[in-house]
Amino acid sequence: YNGCISYDGGRLLVQDDNSLYGYLDTKGNEVIETKYISANNFGAEGIARVSDVNTKNQYQIQDNL
Repeated sequence: YNGCISYDGGRLLVQDDNSLYGYLDTKGNEVIETKYISANNFGAEGIARVSDVNTKNQYQIQDNL
């Protein structure tokens, strides 16, 4: 990974060498692959806003932590 952006709600937001974002769990396992061109932290409801690399559309993903 190129960088660790932030930690919130049991998930670490990371950026890979291709500048794509994904999420790791507390043990460092990739739980949501790095495939988003932008991403936010998971909020209190376990929902994060992301942008798809292919369509550039924004949508929300829900974590089942």
